[in-house]
Amino acid sequence: MSSDQPNDLDIVQDAASIAYAVWRRTDFDNIDAARDLDDEFASRIGTAAYTDTVASFLERLATKWGVRSVSEQDGEVRDVIHRYDGGSDSPTARDFLRTVRQNKALVVLEMKHQYQSDSEN
Repeated sequence: MSSDQPNDLDIVQDAASIAYAVWRRTDFDNIDAARDLDDEFASRIGTAAYTDTVASFLERLATKWGVRSVSEQDGEVRDVIHRYDGGSDSPTARDFLRTVRQNKALVVLEMKHQYQSDSEN
């Protein structure tokens, strides 16, 4: 793997950006407060990652949370999708999705870190 290829941590951070885009648009008023949302989100991230492209990962994750407004129009999300679904010279979506499945709890932790950073600004 060349040095310009993302490592697992880069992939986790990219996946967290996608997850955070869904999280920001989720209506938590309609979700049972008794559930452990971190575990639930990690589970749904892992399930959504069983697909072929990063774009379909986003679509599947959004659908699982009842979110319809997340799309490739979100700049950071669009960049992540293009990075992995973009072509033969880019890191593969398969690598991205495998890393996400193997590190879904870490994706949630990174997503929460992004949320805290946004909340402080």
